[in-house]
Amino acid sequence: MKIYWSGESKNIIGDKIRQLRKARGWTQKQIAAKMQLSGLDMTELTVLHIESGTRFVPDYEVKALANLFILILNKTVSSFYYPLCERVAA
Repeated sequence: MKIYWSGESKNIIGDKIRQLRKARGWTQKQIAAKMQLSGLDMTELTVLHIESGTRFVPDYEVKALANLFILILNKTVSSFYYPLCERVAA
């Protein structure tokens, strides 16, 4: 699988994950524990890397994170996708 990277952030959801986590008063460690309960191998450091944009996030993790925050995946992806399109078009 070829991974394309613009050289900026390795994901487009990190900032939103941080916002949602802080809004709920959760720690990165709590997010990792909740993700582990859903069957994903995620640590506090993994969450840190996702939020800081230094880690690619596969689609199955995006789906699990959306479920964790009780988001509809389509709306989640759309809210990240359209600003990205605007940056590419500029």
